[in-house]
Amino acid sequence: MIPIKRNDLLKRSKIIEEDRYYSVGNSKNLLPGMAPLPKRRHSSARQAQRTRALKIALPTLVTCSNCGSLRVPHRVCPACGFYAGKAVIIKPETTKK
Repeated sequence: MIPIKRNDLLKRSKIIEEDRYYSVGNSKNLLPGMAPLPKRRHSSARQAQRTRALKIALPTLVTCSNCGSLRVPHRVCPACGFYAGKAVIIKPETTKK
């Protein structure tokens, strides 16, 4: 067994201690893998404001000038194939047997 000097042990422990912390700016207060934490609590009004911004909006629908079904504006009508009063997609007539 190789004898280890006291100074070597102190150097090693210092290196291990420095490696355990990583610095953000000049502070060495975070452990590796820890996420940054907020300094202050968010108020309920601020939380509500964030939730309101994430609200899903319903799509805007307009009636088709040709057939009267609902369609998305500035798109071809999926029911009849008309756009701006012109037949863009010619759909085959379906007949019942």
